[in-house]
Order: sequence, then structure tokens, then C-alpha cells
Amino acid sequence: MSQEPLRIVVADDNVDSADSMAAYLRLCGCEVVAVYRAIDVVSRAVEFEPHLIFLDIVMPALDGYQLARRIRATPSLADMKIVALTGLARPEERRKGAEAGFDGYLIKPVDPAEIDRLIDGLRPATES
Repeated sequence: MSQEPLRIVVADDNVDSADSMAAYLRLCGCEVVAVYRAIDVVSRAVEFEPHLIFLDIVMPALDGYQLARRIRATPSLADMKIVALTGLARPEERRKGAEAGFDGYLIKPVDPAEIDRLIDGLRPATES
């Protein structure tokens, strides 16, 4: 019996970064949508109904903290897992991320093993 693939949104204004992450996640068996404009993240997430959003912090128009708050305020997305994928590594940035509603905080460049562990933690346990 095959399981439904994890649906993931990768939101980053750096197209190369978003596309590289999306390609890796597809190789891991995930269904992925890359979003390059902060203004489009919430509406795409509502349409796609992902299990997880990887969200860059530094984006024009809206930053990742603002977006995380908007996601948490959207009823259909309120319980979704949100993980920062950013170059901001200072402790105060992590604190701001937690306050905004992030569930995790990964620093670029991310070790693929960290992504694998995160994805494996979201997949349902297989029945024996």
C-alpha cells in the first residue's frame, strides 16, 4: 500500500535557492510547490494544502516573520508545520522566529540530512 506523498511549499525570493530545495524534496518523494513572491505564499498554501512550509525570512514586501503570523492566522493553515530556511543565525532571530510561529529553524546552507530527518518525522509510520 503506497502512502500519499508529503506536500511541501518552498517559499524563497531567491529563485535558484527555492528551485534547488524543491528539486531535492522531489527526489525525496515529496510533492512540491515553489513560491518566489512573499505576497503569494498564503494563497498558494491554502490552494495546495501542504504538510510543511519552508519559509525564507528575508524577502521583499513581507518578511518571513510576518508571513508566519499570517499563516498561523489562516484557519486552514493554523496547524501546519512552518520551518525557517534562512541565513539569519543569531539567537535573537531564532527567538523572533519562535514568537512568530515557526516550528523549526534551519540555517542555509542546510545539511540534507537535517531535511531528511524533518521529512521522515512528518511521514506516518509504516505498518508492518
